[in-house]
Amino acid sequence: MSEILVGPRPITCSLRVAAPAATIFELLRNPYRHPEFDGSGTLRGEVNGPEQLHLGAKFGVAMRYLGVVPYTVTNTVIEFEQDRLIAWTHLSKVIWRYELRPIDGGTEITEGWDPSGAPVRHLYGVLGFPARTVPAMMASLERIKDLVEP
Repeated sequence: MSEILVGPRPITCSLRVAAPAATIFELLRNPYRHPEFDGSGTLRGEVNGPEQLHLGAKFGVAMRYLGVVPYTVTNTVIEFEQDRLIAWTHLSKVIWRYELRPIDGGTEITEGWDPSGAPVRHLYGVLGFPARTVPAMMASLERIKDLVEP
């Protein structure tokens, strides 16, 4: 009997931040600020697109895989709820999602990486993406916290 490789499952990481959701959302919806909080180290170049993302907006980013191999992706915003949710995807069909939930004294930010719709999702496990994704997401959340907390 052969094994069907379905690949990695969605991953989420959360962090509580002492800042209002609106402040965090404004940072997230500005693609030109994404390199400031990228914890993966892959956003290494030019960003283009609108200054404020919205549902259906497209934005491109120059990146480096493992800090070495340059490539460019064009993302499309596929989920958008003001001050609550923003998500985008690109050609690979992996979804990056940020959800904001007001809590006492601030906001809980949940960052998600969802490869479940990617046609080649089984390759993400082989290439080690799940193991690198969690530390990168936590680093991004900590950077967001540093940028928005008073």
